[in-house]
Amino acid sequence: MDVEELKTKFEAVFGQPASATYFAPGRINLIGEHTDYNGGHVFPCAISLGTYAAVAQNDAGALRLYSGNFDQVGIVEVALSDLATPADKKWTDYFKGMAQLLQKNYPAFTQGLDVYIFGNLPNGAGLSSSASLELLAGTILKDQYG
Repeated sequence: MDVEELKTKFEAVFGQPASATYFAPGRINLIGEHTDYNGGHVFPCAISLGTYAAVAQNDAGALRLYSGNFDQVGIVEVALSDLATPADKKWTDYFKGMAQLLQKNYPAFTQGLDVYIFGNLPNGAGLSSSASLELLAGTILKDQYG
């Protein structure tokens, strides 16, 4: 996916132009999965596949999250005042979890965000798609909220 396509899809979903774009790579372990925490040596490295996002602020007082990978779910809205809710068992839990952790240690988020996400990592393929999404969320939140 290129940046222009990402911005076009964002605007189609949220009705406004994106103000920023982001990318977080996937990861592959060339020596093997589950080796590192069992005391073995590994060689992890970033790959060119990953997770993309386009973002703009909103006045809704919420994170409005949309995934091009799960478009049937639609926009999931999470109120900034309600980030500590339990997991919903949806892809948005990764983003919400990062927001919860950052908000515990830093100033409260005051401005809502519209976030369009698309990943080209196959889910469950051992390429760290969930870690890529978490890294992306952390980067977005740090950049947007300082």
